[in-house]
Amino acid sequence: MGFKSDGSASASNDPTSTGPDSEEDTSSPFCLPPHFPIFVARQPIFDRAGHIWGYELLFRSCAEATVASFDNPDLATSKIIADGLSLAAGPMEKERKFCINFTHDLLVQDALYALPPEHIVAEVLEDTPPTDEVLKAIRRYKDAGYSFALDDYSGQPELEPFLDLVDIVKMDFMALEHVDLIKTTQKIRQHGQFTLLAEKVATSKSLQLAQALCYDLFQGNRLMRPRLISGRSLPSSKLAKLRLLSKLASQDFEVAELAQLIATDVSLSYRLLRHINSAYYGFARKISSLQQAVSLLGSDALRHWIMAAVLTELEPGPLGKELAFLSVRRARFMELISRCMPKPPGSAESMFLVGLFSMLDILLGTTMEQATSDLPLDEPIKDALLGEDSEYSKWFSLLNALDGGLWDDALETLQQADLAPETAAASHALATTWARQMLELSTEGQAA
Repeated sequence: MGFKSDGSASASNDPTSTGPDSEEDTSSPFCLPPHFPIFVARQPIFDRAGHIWGYELLFRSCAEATVASFDNPDLATSKIIADGLSLAAGPMEKERKFCINFTHDLLVQDALYALPPEHIVAEVLEDTPPTDEVLKAIRRYKDAGYSFALDDYSGQPELEPFLDLVDIVKMDFMALEHVDLIKTTQKIRQHGQFTLLAEKVATSKSLQLAQALCYDLFQGNRLMRPRLISGRSLPSSKLAKLRLLSKLASQDFEVAELAQLIATDVSLSYRLLRHINSAYYGFARKISSLQQAVSLLGSDALRHWIMAAVLTELEPGPLGKELAFLSVRRARFMELISRCMPKPPGSAESMFLVGLFSMLDILLGTTMEQATSDLPLDEPIKDALLGEDSEYSKWFSLLNALDGGLWDDALETLQQADLAPETAAASHALATTWARQMLELSTEGQAA
């Protein structure tokens, strides 16, 4: 095995780490800031060769916290889901696994579907009751390609129903004496084929025992302590709205997934149901559920309404409404002129997206790099928004030229695309009328 002679895979002088013979220091106070800062610790998990197989992501309430001290475990995991994975998963870790704790409630609420199955191992906590509801949820997840680990196992009989479903068993090397560890390991091997992970390996003796028992994976402070990673993020409500916008603009979405995203926003859910039941659509029967409403999103008019509604909520007030209007007008203009081009740079949907997000940094009061960092945009679109070379770059510049009154620059771009100025002017007028109509519709019921 590729560990050093003293049993350690590497050394760490991280001041946020826990001590060498104790996995947790329970004296750390809860100190979660109200906004923006994100703190996540990641602890490597090693294979038998001493290579990093993956990481466990651990919630931290602040930079000074050395343990996961929190009042609400659902909230802690939600923060890992929303921001922790993107923060901890660097470009070199794309092929590695990330283990994240999931509570009973989050599992049955389908929270795991927010993460990619190919990179995630969901850890079932040792205090999770094996109810029929959670067992059925795990089976659904596994059918969708997700993997599971049973966390902090030490032979608890009440956890045995999980053993038929999990892929990894994380044996707690601090919970049992070595003799009992041997017995429990033999028993678990008789139950079925598992990847065995020795966790909370705090001493050289524990590591040697895990090696002798032929464990597959190893985790603990004797190998490497958790290392704190910090960052900043958009507020979750804004980030959810941006992801919703991206889903809608791509026209590539599952009805159930999109309904779930909309359901997290009470205001948008209310406004959608109110709007879709209005005389504007004239449905004979009342639409009474989000699932029904979202199933009708094949209608471009309804999709565009939601996009406009989301934009108006990113920055409330008169300024936000004006910025939303400009963004929607730009999006429609780009879509219309793309249909008039002999050789458009991309699909009409892609051009619409460039226009829609062209003022995202101003709407969010941040840099464009930060505004787009969590959006699953195609690289050419993101490059254009960031001012880098792309097939969409000159069209992004055209939007700025038109709104800035730089007519010579605008005419030059149109000539290069073999697009008549009269066509662009007509498209701009149509886009203005359409954007105004969308914004009027999108704000119906907003103050209700």
